[in-house]
Amino acid sequence: MTLGEKSLRFDSGKSTIAPQYRAILNRVAGVLTPLKGHSIYVYGYTDDSGTKEHNLDLSASRARAVRAALVKAGVDPSLISTKGFGKPKLLVHDSNAKARAANRRVEIGIVYATLVSSKQPTSKVETKR
Repeated sequence: MTLGEKSLRFDSGKSTIAPQYRAILNRVAGVLTPLKGHSIYVYGYTDDSGTKEHNLDLSASRARAVRAALVKAGVDPSLISTKGFGKPKLLVHDSNAKARAANRRVEIGIVYATLVSSKQPTSKVETKR
């Protein structure tokens, strides 16, 4: 799910969701709540400042914060998984303030699952002798 310019952004070193993003998360939850047969993945990212360990922890904390907001808005918690990627997946490769702000984000993925039977149908073919 790409929110473009309305994407959830975070202050440097923080995982707190800013008040202006609450309405966006409530709308996202409104779309996700009635859907059936899907899984939701919340991915957290950081900018290129800080250590690898710090950025992994921070990005995971951002993903968990968004998960908590979605659950609070009514999404079934058993459907939501989170993962922090740190800085390896930069959206914008630059070190200016605007690029860093764009990289401090979360992304929400929705996967629809269809159960496929492992048994393949068999057919009997008669042969004439």
